[in-house]
Amino acid sequence: MNSRVLILTTLVLLIAVPAAAELEGDRVRLTGTVGHITFDAQEPWNSIDPTVLYGGAVGVKVNRWFGINSSIGYAFANGNFGWVEDGMGGFVKTDNSGKDVDVLHVGFDLSFHPLQGRIDPWVMAGWTWMRYYFEWDSAGFGDWLSENDAEYDLSDLRSATGWQFGIGCAFAILNTEHTSWSVMADFRDLMVKSNKLEIVDGSGEKVLEGKWGHNLLFNLGIEFSWGNYPAPTEEPNSPAYTGD
Repeated sequence: MNSRVLILTTLVLLIAVPAAAELEGDRVRLTGTVGHITFDAQEPWNSIDPTVLYGGAVGVKVNRWFGINSSIGYAFANGNFGWVEDGMGGFVKTDNSGKDVDVLHVGFDLSFHPLQGRIDPWVMAGWTWMRYYFEWDSAGFGDWLSENDAEYDLSDLRSATGWQFGIGCAFAILNTEHTSWSVMADFRDLMVKSNKLEIVDGSGEKVLEGKWGHNLLFNLGIEFSWGNYPAPTEEPNSPAYTGD
């Protein structure tokens, strides 16, 4: 084993093990986050530029090992949603110089916490939903749909659902008997698909459908938690010696 890895592992254990009794117990967690999100170019989108996602989370540690969490985030980005006829009755993607695209992310997950202490790592998995807010421009793509009697629902172009998977870790920097302040970081794969998106032309041929995309999110944040922290144990007073 690499000596640096061994030293780092030893230091983590030295910190985590003595602190294991400090943060045990059920508790509520409130977290404010700022993250960087990279969007996959899944259909119907050509692309959405990477940007900052502002958000937060509310979680409850239901027992020593598991938590239930909800999260929300909002991003201001630019994206491409352009299509032109290809001359053969179909259409191809094109760069439309970008549009303002606001993206709302909502998620629910279950987390597993293998350690209890000042260092609190976890793995998580759950459900996620993304909503895209943009100004619809019918040029090119919309005209093609009309000319070919293609059926579509604009709302299907604006939302996608799927699953999220990730890892995270919090480090407590300030503890009291019932509260804790921590710094945290997590990494998530927001794997979503426009499930209802299915565009069929007049001949019945499917010309466009939603595809799975992996949107990668890295968060940093501050977590405040409170709840059932055990009070410090006090040693009983020794009886006074009477000399008898």
